[in-house]
Amino acid sequence: MASGLVDELRDAQSVTIFAPVNEAIKRLPDGAWQAILDDPARLRQVIGYHIVEGKWTTGNLPQVTSLVSLQGGLLTIREDEGKRFSVNGAFILQPDYQIRRVVLHTIDTLLMPPPP
Repeated sequence: MASGLVDELRDAQSVTIFAPVNEAIKRLPDGAWQAILDDPARLRQVIGYHIVEGKWTTGNLPQVTSLVSLQGGLLTIREDEGKRFSVNGAFILQPDYQIRRVVLHTIDTLLMPPPP
């Protein structure tokens, strides 16, 4: 993988991925996604910002208000009264898909890490 995260993910006990849906990528300004893809360091930052260590499902997300991403940035977790969760303002659309050591939530927005 161009981002260089494969080994890091392989060594993790468990991870949770907040994966943006295709529509989230399409809403970016023209050329923005290609610019990220063309810059391996930036790609690693963006992908790493969507991943946290541990299994975080809708069952245990209410226990936290923030999580630290593999990129090192803070992700703010919020739950509204309808039990709908958001991560840095991106709503979880399809929660809790689990496969082996991974929990996957699809989200409606691409998360951009803050500038260094």
